[in-house]
Parts: sequence; structure tokens; C-alpha cells
Amino acid sequence: MEKMLHLLETFTARGSDGVDHVVRGYEHLARLDSAPSVQGQWESTGLVEYRLADGRHVSVDRSGTMSVPDLGLRLELPKRGEAKSAAGQASGAELVACDVCLREVPRSEAIVPEAADYVAYFCGLQCFEKWKNLPESAEALDEHAQS
Repeated sequence: MEKMLHLLETFTARGSDGVDHVVRGYEHLARLDSAPSVQGQWESTGLVEYRLADGRHVSVDRSGTMSVPDLGLRLELPKRGEAKSAAGQASGAELVACDVCLREVPRSEAIVPEAADYVAYFCGLQCFEKWKNLPESAEALDEHAQS
């Protein structure tokens, strides 16, 4: 089975060293070779990872705290409303609100799982994971779409 990483998001986080670090979030994908009807299609494995722009691993704990173990560094995301992504500021792109934290992000950078009756937007993998792991959230969105 072939595997690859798919870039989902890029953002800047402030390190405990006082420096801004570029962080990239990736989704692990696998090619489903065993099903002849889906040759060449990639499916999510459900695994995500974060890395600094230089490739060093970024660890994320259950509370969402990010750190770079190789450097002994803690990372903090900008507070809501403090900073928008560089792409959103520069391009004047259409903004959408994250369905978990309500942070606005450019539509082009949003993570967008689609279903038949609704589209949900997420500012990043952390919010998507929170939403995905809450069983009532999918049901609530289904009920909202039906009303």
C-alpha cells in the first residue's frame, strides 16, 4: 500500500524562545490498491502530524499544547482576533468561521469535510479532531441540516 502526506494547513506559532515558527499540518493518506474500482484514489488514514518548516516533529498533546521535543520548545497559537493568516491578509480572500472555535480563516485554507446536506469548516487539524471525536457534533450538524 502506498502512503503519502497531504498538506492541510500552514500557520505561525510563537515559540517559548520568543521567535515565530512556521508550522505545517499534514494528513496521512493511503492509496487503496485492493479495490479495483478506486484505483488511483487516496483515502485518509485518520492520522495527522505537525512539523516545523525545517521538518522537525511538533508534538501535540490532548489539551492541544504544541511542543518541539528536539528543541525543548513550547509553541503557542495567536489568540483569536489577534492575527489572521498571512494568506487571508494579503489576498482579501473570503473568510469562513471554524465550526468549533469560530476563528475566521480563508476558505481556501479551511479543512472542509462535506456531507450530502451540509459543509463544515475548520480552522485547522486541532479543531477538526475535536469535532470528529465528539459523537454529538456530527449528529447535531445532521439535525441542523434537516431543519
